[in-house]
Amino acid sequence: YQHHMDTRAFNRILALTADDAREGRAGFTDGRRVMQSMAEAGLSPDWCTFGAMLDVVSGDARNGTCMLWQVEQVLDMMVGAKMPPHHWHYRVALEAVAWCAARGTAG
Repeated sequence: YQHHMDTRAFNRILALTADDAREGRAGFTDGRRVMQSMAEAGLSPDWCTFGAMLDVVSGDARNGTCMLWQVEQVLDMMVGAKMPPHHWHYRVALEAVAWCAARGTAG
């Protein structure tokens, strides 16, 4: 029996990863791993996927372990996927950048 994973399921995993990131138990690499698994399953990310990935980065930034280039990379991935960020993506990205600046990891 193979459990069918769809985009929503991966987005849920990313949301849980973001919860872990806020608690210092996960980060950018973990989020990228989820997105890689998603790609291997033949699924494309949607706006919610990228929103959750930005939440991961923001949670990671809050703990001082996220670098500014990681925030930029998520936004670049969105542009590459022909999914220009919505205003709420930028809000979360700017929050992550602010945490990077506060924690001295802005580069």
